[in-house]
Amino acid sequence: MNPFKLLGVLLITLLITTLTPTLLSSSDDRVLVEVLLDRSISDDDLKLISRLGGEVVYRFDEIRGLVVLISEKLINDLVKALGNVRSVGKAGIVRPLSEELPSSCELHNTVLTWNLDLINIPTVHEVYGLSGSGVYIAVLDTGLEPHWRNYFSEDSIVREYATAFLGPRASTNRNAWEADSVGHGMAVTAVILGFKVYDLYVVDGVAPEVKIIPVKVIGNQGWGWTSDLAAGI
Repeated sequence: MNPFKLLGVLLITLLITTLTPTLLSSSDDRVLVEVLLDRSISDDDLKLISRLGGEVVYRFDEIRGLVVLISEKLINDLVKALGNVRSVGKAGIVRPLSEELPSSCELHNTVLTWNLDLINIPTVHEVYGLSGSGVYIAVLDTGLEPHWRNYFSEDSIVREYATAFLGPRASTNRNAWEADSVGHGMAVTAVILGFKVYDLYVVDGVAPEVKIIPVKVIGNQGWGWTSDLAAGI
């Protein structure tokens, strides 16, 4: 699929705070429903969903999964009509976890931050010579801010495959990945790559030579759908 081997999908962002799903609007009783089947998805399934007034938002043939926008009252009818349903549930809302700004490591009198020192990153870099070269990491988060080039080199961000999955109707906007106003995706990317500060100095990262693929699945409102997270993966 890609000219390189994707060695890791980093869900470090993440988003482990899952909240109670909400309706799309006060006048719309439809919800996003995530369905996993014990069999392959067929065209008949799509027709059946349409007859129930539902809308297929995502179709994941690889995992036999569907994300359907449908009236909350019709979820049980949907399950019965499809048959062979392994699991079903409403899409949850995910939010990025809060982060703290890094501090300098006074022990080494460098800008190698305390969090890297705690997990022995200096040993990994200097003794074993490991820095992430040849590895691609997809960061599923809020994307990057428009001025990301002030902090990361262009070579470290794989813009060709960067994209965004946003909203209950699965709107895909390839350019939205670099229109973040939340900042969490920037922080996560900085932990991995490190970052430069106005060309004055560079704060080291866990794996400074990896290539980052930004995938925006959290909107600028600060939350997103689990279905968009699955699409990003």
